[in-house]
Amino acid sequence: MNHPPDPVLFPPELSDEAAYQILDFLHALTTEFENHYAAQIRRYCDPSPASQEDFFDDLWDDENPPF
Repeated sequence: MNHPPDPVLFPPELSDEAAYQILDFLHALTTEFENHYAAQIRRYCDPSPASQEDFFDDLWDDENPPF
């Protein structure tokens, strides 16, 4: 379903220069947001894998050695 753009957010008449300035502001805002919250965004998007020590603990069984 296609909805028309919100006239408050996207007025029908906007000069080319105003459209460019708004876009430039949004890019700058997004860049600053990403720089400020980079660690949190990275943690959320790429959760760290189990440590190598945990990995080997799962593979080794002291009661039933592989030999």
